[in-house]
Amino acid sequence: MGVPGGLIIANLMFLGLTASLSDQEFLEWDWRVPFLASAVMVIAGLVIRLTISESEEFEAVRQSRTEHRIPLVSVLREHWREFLLSAGAFIGINAGGYIFMSHLPVYTTAVLNLSRDLILTFILLASGVWLAAIPLASALSDRQGKRRVLPAGSIGLVICAAALFPLINTADSALILLALLATAVFMGIVHGPIAALFSELYRAEIRYSGASLGYQLGSILGGGIAPTVATALYGNWASTTPITLYLTGVTLLSLGCVWLVTRERGHREPA
Repeated sequence: MGVPGGLIIANLMFLGLTASLSDQEFLEWDWRVPFLASAVMVIAGLVIRLTISESEEFEAVRQSRTEHRIPLVSVLREHWREFLLSAGAFIGINAGGYIFMSHLPVYTTAVLNLSRDLILTFILLASGVWLAAIPLASALSDRQGKRRVLPAGSIGLVICAAALFPLINTADSALILLALLATAVFMGIVHGPIAALFSELYRAEIRYSGASLGYQLGSILGGGIAPTVATALYGNWASTTPITLYLTGVTLLSLGCVWLVTRERGHREPA
């Protein structure tokens, strides 16, 4: 929930700053204020990391002295398939999330000449929906099983990826808001359960390395390059159609990985 939560805080701060200062003042120095304020989050993260207790499963591993000296090697040697599938499962939502957070505000204001405050407000509203959808989808997956919830959310994400830019290009405020809200709903449906899925793929002694490695590779291949890819595609073709094809392709890839990993692994699903 930290991703949409942070996005909400960031947009609120930017909206407040842009409302109180001129564009020139914002460009000269004011844009640095939110980034400097993020130091508070670093402190909060450090406090949490130093005080949080370990899980019962890992405590059992520690007491039995069965920790792996280099768990990363065990992941790549024994669980490379799970690692690649988990990374692939995360690429789609991460790419969509970064297009949602960073590319759309630039595209809608620079190309469509829409109001920056309007777009930030829409993203703020959609982020609230994204934030609420994560715990709801997580609770639903605990009851109904990830084999039902994750593929359903992934299918919805593919549909949203295909419809996002066509709806935004209408420049109709209602359709833009609809596109952002629908995308936010399905990002939340995928985002919550997939975190638990990553943990369940690995036994306790290599869980942190396995889950984080798949997550980070998916982040790099998904969100890490998505805004750059989208900008390059639009620069070459002066059209959002290639971006739509790209987004649809990566979400289809993730759908396939989700389908495989939720059916081939023996997850602890509800009876």
